[in-house]
Parts: sequence; C-alpha cells; structure tokens
Amino acid sequence: MLTNKHNLSTWLQTLPTKGEVYPPEIDDLWSLYSFVKKNRIVSILEFGSGWSTCVLAQALYENYQDFGDSYLKANRNPNPFKILSLDASEYFTQVAKARLSDELIELVDFEVSTPRMSSINGIICHFFDNVPNFSPDLIYLDGPDCDQVTGDVSGFSVSPNHPNSKVTFGTPISGDLLRLEYFLQPGTKVIVDGRGANAEFLNSNFTRSWKYEYWSKVDQHFFSLTSDPWGTWNKTHLER
Repeated sequence: MLTNKHNLSTWLQTLPTKGEVYPPEIDDLWSLYSFVKKNRIVSILEFGSGWSTCVLAQALYENYQDFGDSYLKANRNPNPFKILSLDASEYFTQVAKARLSDELIELVDFEVSTPRMSSINGIICHFFDNVPNFSPDLIYLDGPDCDQVTGDVSGFSVSPNHPNSKVTFGTPISGDLLRLEYFLQPGTKVIVDGRGANAEFLNSNFTRSWKYEYWSKVDQHFFSLTSDPWGTWNKTHLER
C-alpha cells in the first residue's frame, strides 16, 4: 500500500522504463491514487495511457484486496476490478504496459484507436473511432494530445500538424463522454486532468445531473453523476 507521495515517488522509480516519456507528476498521480482508494472505485475507463495507468492499476488492485470478495458477492458488475486504457498511440500504450507487474497487467485491457475531428449538436470536438463497451465508475480523461487528432470539420482541426493550422499547439475538446453519458451509471465519477476548455465543454453540454468541482492545486476537474439510482443493483453498488 502507498501511504504518501514520497512512497509513490519511490515506487515509480523502481518501475521499468522504455523510451523517452514525460516524467511523472507526483502531485497529480497521488491525487488519482487517493481518489480511487477513498471512493472505493472498482472499474476505470482511462483516456490516455501513461504513468497514470500503473498508479490507477495499483490503487484498483489494493481495492480488490481490501473489499473485492465482499463486493463481488453482493454486486452484479460487468467488468469488476478492471481498467480499460484507451490511447491513440501504440508506442505509448506499450510503454505504459511495460511498467505493469504481472499482478497489475491482469487488471488492464488496452485499446488503440484514432481520434478524429467531428461535431456533436453542431459543436466541433473530437472523438475516438473506437470506444469498447465498458462500464466504469471512474473515467480519467487525459488524452488524446491534439497532435494525435486527425481530420477536420470545415477545415478546422485542433492539430497543429493540420495543413490549415496557424497555431503551434491546439485545444483538446474530447466529446466521447457526451456520446457515452446515458450509458454511465449514477454515481460515476470523472476526472479531467488539466484541459480546462474540455472540462468547461463537458460541464456545459452534459444533460444529466452532475456535480462539478475544480481543484486548483493539482489542476484537476472532478465530476460526479448525481442522478437517482437506476435500480437495486445500482443502489447496492453505490452503497459499497
């Protein structure tokens, strides 16, 4: 069990490395780890693999050790104690996978898909081409990067690599959660890491009942789906 940020930092330094990657942001990662533990999270959909993948997997593994048996006896969950990590890059997916121990890799399914410019209700945004059916109680949004997004809408693209672009970096506006919103169970949590414009976009366009908070210390945006429980099984899940 990781008991503090120093513990977390020391553990990350022991993990295998592969290629050139961004260094871990310890405050952000400690916030993620603590959130999963405090909220007794049992399934995670991650947009953008990285250091977060191993930290989320470690926290989820500890949750399974702490209350997994009792949860599984009392609940009907389609993907308990699992992570779906969705990324635009096969390379960075492999980097994230290489950090996972044998016990953690069993918890994580990886998916590589192309993010593409599109629109929803006339508003320009981008979507992954393929998002597998998965039922999370936590969604962590930290990808894709703008330079991974392909295509355009009326010539507009968030990618600085697009022929029409006049900017050196873009503004990510992922719309995937809006298309998934009505498949999310009441009680689902969302963490948007940085990406203030994307968080505002979601907060303005979600149509169900969500509570929103911003934690400036770690530059993370938190959403919680506060709709009434769907039924007995969802209520039991919320009471875990």
